[in-house]
Amino acid sequence: MAGGYDPGYTQPERAASQRELDMLHQQVQSMDAATRVIGTMQLQITDLIKDMADSRADTREWRADHVEAHRAEVQARLVTRRWLWGIAAAYLGSTAAILAMLQSVLAHVH
Repeated sequence: MAGGYDPGYTQPERAASQRELDMLHQQVQSMDAATRVIGTMQLQITDLIKDMADSRADTREWRADHVEAHRAEVQARLVTRRWLWGIAAAYLGSTAAILAMLQSVLAHVH
């Protein structure tokens, strides 16, 4: 071909200089270091996910225990209120009986 590019013919590549080889070596080392950093970050993220899952399970367990404790506390309050109402009713009943007997005694004295 006149003055142009012939796709059928390739020229041999020139040899790389030492500087180009050093630059290539530095690029490979930086890529290797970046890969190690990414691997470390992946491990840390995996550990973080595990810790969050454990924390979530602990939170669910705590919440279930808290709900059960709250139910027991409410039940205890109800029992206490029932006892107080019973005591108040017994007090009022005995006071009424004492007053009735006192009235009867006073009615017979006069």
